[in-house]
Amino acid sequence: MSPFAKKPVRTLMRVAKLALQRKYVSREDIADDYNRISSGYDANFSSRAAAHSDELVEGVAGLPSNARILDLACGTGVVVAAWRRRFPGAVITGVDSSPGMIAVARERCPNATFVEGDMESSLRDVPDESLDAVSCAWALGYARPPLLARAVLRKLRRGGVFAVVENRRDTWPQIRRAAFGVAMEMPESLMCLMDLHLRLPKSGRSLGRLLRSAGFADVEFGEGHEEFVFADGRAVLDWSLGTGVSAGFDRAMDPARREECDAAFVRLVERGKTAEGVKAEHRYAWAKGVKR
Repeated sequence: MSPFAKKPVRTLMRVAKLALQRKYVSREDIADDYNRISSGYDANFSSRAAAHSDELVEGVAGLPSNARILDLACGTGVVVAAWRRRFPGAVITGVDSSPGMIAVARERCPNATFVEGDMESSLRDVPDESLDAVSCAWALGYARPPLLARAVLRKLRRGGVFAVVENRRDTWPQIRRAAFGVAMEMPESLMCLMDLHLRLPKSGRSLGRLLRSAGFADVEFGEGHEEFVFADGRAVLDWSLGTGVSAGFDRAMDPARREECDAAFVRLVERGKTAEGVKAEHRYAWAKGVKR
C-alpha cells in the first residue's frame, strides 16, 4: 500500500475509534468558543451575514403589534434588533448559551430580554401556544433540527411563524477541504469529532421539508451564496477562528499540535489562491412556515 493510500485509512480508523468512544466536541466547548469571539463577532461575521437574517425578518408579516417573539441562539442580538425595527411594540426575548454573546446583545438591544441557555431546554420553559414568532439564525445545526422544529410548533399560537436561516451543508467548501486535509495529514492530532455538518440543510428545499414534516404550513424557502476574498491563508484562518465558522472545530485537534495544524491549514487553503487572493464561498438556505 502506498503512503498516499495509508493516510485516508489511518484517518478513517481514527474517526471510527473516536465515534465508538463517543468523543464529540461538547456544547460547553462551543459556547466557550463563542465567548472568546464575542467582542469581534459583529465586525468579522455580522457585518456581512446580518443582511440575510434581516431579509428573513422583513419577510414576516401579519403579526400583532404586541407580538411575543423568541430568537433562538440570538448571538450578539442582530436578529433581535431586526425584529425590533420590524415590530416596535413586540415583546422580544433572545436565548443563547454564550454569556459573552448575550453581553453584547444586551448593549445592542437594552429593551429586549435575554436568557442564557441552549435552544432546546429554553423552549421547554416556554408555555405552549404563547409565541407569535420564533427565529433561528445560523444555529439550527447546533440542535437536533427535527426535534427543535416540532418544539417550536408547540410553542407558537395559530398563525405564528417560524423563520430560519442557516449555512448549507456545502458551505465554505474551500475552508472545509483544508480542514479535512489537516485531519488526513495528521489523524493522530484528532482528539474528538464535530458532527455539526450532518445537521446542516443540503438546500433550501430540504430546509423547507424539515418545516413541513414538523407540521408547518405555507412553507416558503430559498437559498443564496456570496464570495469572500482573503489576502492569504493566514487571513482565512484568523477569520475562521473569529467568526464561529470554526466554533468547536479547533477544539477537536490536539492543542499541543495547534501550531502544526494551523500551518497545515494555511498551506492547504492557499492551494486555491489566485491573483485576487484566497476565495471562500458562503452558501446558505432559509425557510419560514406558519402554524395553522
